[in-house]
Amino acid sequence: MFVRWKRKQRKDRFTGEYRFTGEHREMDPAIVKRFPEYQGKSFPVRERIIREEWLLTASLVESVRINGQPRQRTIRYLGSIRECHLDLEGQYSIFHRGYFWRSADANLERLDLSDLERAIIVAALEDVVPRPDPEERAQALERAEERIAMLSASLGT
Repeated sequence: MFVRWKRKQRKDRFTGEYRFTGEHREMDPAIVKRFPEYQGKSFPVRERIIREEWLLTASLVESVRINGQPRQRTIRYLGSIRECHLDLEGQYSIFHRGYFWRSADANLERLDLSDLERAIIVAALEDVVPRPDPEERAQALERAEERIAMLSASLGT
């Protein structure tokens, strides 16, 4: 048994941000007709910023021979994580790595594995997705609580 990683491209996602192209365009005649104060004015052209995303999926597989041909048979899906959440410096990556490990641990518990097999599989997973340590989690929770307090203060609640 071994861990197989699949890398799959997700649909490109709009980040909610725009980039100005440096061009300026005249106002649409229908807008000028309705709002005469825009006569002769131009506006900067902007384009959406699209982020390319990749998803990493871990599965536990074993090699078998079917009709003399080697094949990989999937034993169990272990978990998935977006590549952008593997950034060890990002605040949100700690939570996403935690979600991945919660899924992987739950799926490994459902299998009847020896301690050695489990240790080998966990080591293979940790090579790609580091398990968040308690200090990291505590710092991330503090930052999240500060942010929530700041947002609630700005909303006046």
